[in-house]
Amino acid sequence: MINLPSTRSDICIMATVPSKRLMLRHAFSKRVHTVTQPAHAPTEPHALTEPAHAPTEPHALTEPAHALRNRAQASLITLLITLAGSVFSPSFATNAVATDKTPIASKAGMQALTKRLDEQLRKHPSAQLYLQRAQVLHRQGKTGDAISDATQCLKTSPRNVSAYLLRGDLNFAIGESESAQKDYQQAISIRPSFHAYYQLGQCAMRQNDPSSAIKMLSEAINLDPKNVAACMLRGNAHVSRRDFARAAEDFSRAIAMSPNLREAYFLRGDAKRRMRNWRAAIPDYTRAIEIDARKEEQKHDIGSSAEQWTSTAMAFQGRAICYAGMQQYELAAKDYTKAIELDKDSGLAYKGRGWIRFWQNDYPRAESDLERSLSLEPSPDGCYRLAIVKMCQGKYKQAMRNANGAVTLDPSCVIA
Repeated sequence: MINLPSTRSDICIMATVPSKRLMLRHAFSKRVHTVTQPAHAPTEPHALTEPAHAPTEPHALTEPAHALRNRAQASLITLLITLAGSVFSPSFATNAVATDKTPIASKAGMQALTKRLDEQLRKHPSAQLYLQRAQVLHRQGKTGDAISDATQCLKTSPRNVSAYLLRGDLNFAIGESESAQKDYQQAISIRPSFHAYYQLGQCAMRQNDPSSAIKMLSEAINLDPKNVAACMLRGNAHVSRRDFARAAEDFSRAIAMSPNLREAYFLRGDAKRRMRNWRAAIPDYTRAIEIDARKEEQKHDIGSSAEQWTSTAMAFQGRAICYAGMQQYELAAKDYTKAIELDKDSGLAYKGRGWIRFWQNDYPRAESDLERSLSLEPSPDGCYRLAIVKMCQGKYKQAMRNANGAVTLDPSCVIA
């Protein structure tokens, strides 16, 4: 048996229970860990070949009779790959740091390069050629073969940092986070790099270990203090630990380096909102909305996407929550309406607007919005709010059914 509140004050008390407040976290969680590297990102340390200053590999395959010819062949392959339209970098994995916008070689060109590398490896196998073929195979989508070649490279050159980084990225791409971690850690033991620490942070986030992620990302930031992606990801890790103050600091740092990064404004606004700092969060949501609006004006140049409009809708929702927290219900209702116009399938937006209309004593429209919310995203919280609205209209039997529906969806839900 569920006892519903009998007075408006009881309703107010229950509406402030943290677990019942409207949150955006789960709506944004699908994207929170994904950060796009700005165009000015530093060149990845694991380029096609080992840098000129790299230490000599003590265990590299030695071929005195063909050493000079092998080096010439490797240089030729490198030149051909470059002319084909791509200087390879294995930072291609989902959630990994994006590379610069280099044109991708044609399918025929890639096949020709693979054939040439096959021939050279049959005649004079070397660690460098295995690494180069692994890069080419990766760009052809042949991840398993690329991992095999990277492994073969490491058998003959066990201190080849580029091979460890490449194989780590390949393993990360196919979801083998533990194998990827081992490769990144091995690369760091030989020569620490920003990319290895950054990717270890990615692995830790994937494994729901934000504390380890923060440690690894801090090391990455020490090596590259101006890397926006690392600051953003560390901010997300702080959010996962509910350390919203430190998260806001990292997002502020990203904004200082990239003033037009919409995601940074949105996430900083979200962090401030979750600290109930409504007034400080509103300008950040507003800035995120303005940046998206400018993108829409330029859509003939850059295009637009459903993802962009969803993010804009979420910014309107976040700002609406802040207005509601400040009891500015008219502004909150307007922002929820804008969010619904952008994302007509957002159950959160309908639920939020319905609750605002409840506080405005507009019970019929509140009921309509909450019914729509439940049809899109059934939730105990939505049932609970609808029960309150119906009770205020004297619809006690319907209110009881909705209250019981909340318990059906979540048996641990207790309404006192």
